[in-house]
Amino acid sequence: PEQEQSKITEFDRVLTNLYAKSEELALLIEAERREKKDLSFQVAALSHDVKTPLTVLKGNIELLEMTEMNEQQNDFIGSMKNSLAVFDKYFNSMISYTKLLNDENDYKMKISLEDFLTDLSVELEELSATYQVDYQLNVKTELETFHGNTLALSRALTNVFVNACQYAKDGEKKVSLSICDDEKYLYFVIWNNGQPFSDQAKKNAGKLFFTEDAGRSGKHYGIGLSFAQGVALKHQGNLILSNPENGGAEVVIKIRK
Repeated sequence: PEQEQSKITEFDRVLTNLYAKSEELALLIEAERREKKDLSFQVAALSHDVKTPLTVLKGNIELLEMTEMNEQQNDFIGSMKNSLAVFDKYFNSMISYTKLLNDENDYKMKISLEDFLTDLSVELEELSATYQVDYQLNVKTELETFHGNTLALSRALTNVFVNACQYAKDGEKKVSLSICDDEKYLYFVIWNNGQPFSDQAKKNAGKLFFTEDAGRSGKHYGIGLSFAQGVALKHQGNLILSNPENGGAEVVIKIRK
């Protein structure tokens, strides 16, 4: 835009500095946009590169399963199939994350909270059955509608819910989703009765690839919470990790109403 000047020297200096900062900010935003597009391109290229060898590997495993094999060979085949499943899950998570970075979809759609929770609960109830957890939904708001992106928010909540199920206390797993609000924000609170978050987790959980699972067992890739934080920020909110007084661990997706 054309830069205007006043007739007062001091004001002119301030305006010049402001214009310079504005140009710097514009350059930083453009550089960040290019980095995000470059990351998406690299992931897309990698997806194309690994598709063929993965298809060949899966095909060979299927052919081997059609032959007579001893017990040890069957164990090897089972291990290979499990490893492929882990890789597929990890890679799909990465693709979802990079798509979010360049997602220019509307994050101000008017959404019925009741309809949103009805659709979300179908998936969460299936997950709770899979992970054998005692799941409860607590709606503590009279809010009827809010603004956001249904698909992105649903995916973020599902990611956090899966983490909660995996970290819930063995033997008596409990997970809950509570919804409440205040004047400006809507809160989705996911709690589990597992171990509380460490200080390191609360500080770094939103970072891509961060995980406290040092052994990398295949359950945690450090993408789910980072994705959830990205969705919260797109909704002009934030991701909050806390350890409530009643025990367990709590993740809050806070979005602007």
